[in-house]
Amino acid sequence: MSRKRTTLPDAFRAKRSRPAVESRGDAELWGADGADLPIDEVPNDTEAALRYLADLFPRKLFEDRLPPIVLQHQLYSVLSDRTAADRQLNELREHGKVCVFALGVGEQTSAVVFRADFEERVRATVRGRPWEAVAVRFLDEVVGAAQGPAVSRARLLHDLSFRDADITRLVNAGLLTVRDVGSWWLSIPGIGKFIKHLTRGRKAVLAAIRKSRCGELLQAELEARTMRTAGQLGLPYLVHDAVGAQAVKRIVTTTGALLRVENE
Repeated sequence: MSRKRTTLPDAFRAKRSRPAVESRGDAELWGADGADLPIDEVPNDTEAALRYLADLFPRKLFEDRLPPIVLQHQLYSVLSDRTAADRQLNELREHGKVCVFALGVGEQTSAVVFRADFEERVRATVRGRPWEAVAVRFLDEVVGAAQGPAVSRARLLHDLSFRDADITRLVNAGLLTVRDVGSWWLSIPGIGKFIKHLTRGRKAVLAAIRKSRCGELLQAELEARTMRTAGQLGLPYLVHDAVGAQAVKRIVTTTGALLRVENE
């Protein structure tokens, strides 16, 4: 069988070596023996960016109860072509590699999670619980076939034959949250703690830049600071959030990347 070589974007090489990928259980991306994979099995730029950003997620902060969460707009701080990033992300979702969730933090903020990580965390959370069978079925029939971040009552009850009692259990388990009458958002159990840290961290990062001389601050200087409020999610993670959301502009200078709050 013909095999072709491909390369990851240079942006990820310095911060993510091959051993780091294999240590996360993703050796299949490269081939266990180091051999090249067929071109259609090698991560695209967006998948590589997702893995890089997921590595910045502080698992220990959440006692490994949350899967690594990447905000969709964080991709735009790494990849220059937003259209291509969105297209490739949609392909990853269609192929069942990732799940996309609406966070409800800011306008159209979406979270991206690798499906394998999400299912692993959910299965561990519900193991031995009375609603385990319902949750596992939900993963297989709803999350696995999701075409968007929401699901309707009609689909759950009529198409998939879930019962009202099942929906109540899924809501209580944190797998569904109310969207409006007759529909629910797919959700990540325990996501509230992450949202709390994200909101605080965003404010702290923007405040630090605003208070700097001329409202500008070198990224390296910011990331070297000890910020109790923002530090829990990690400043690199929060900088990607701010830049990707266009709350902060990143400017390349001879002394390094300069951060400036937008619209000020």
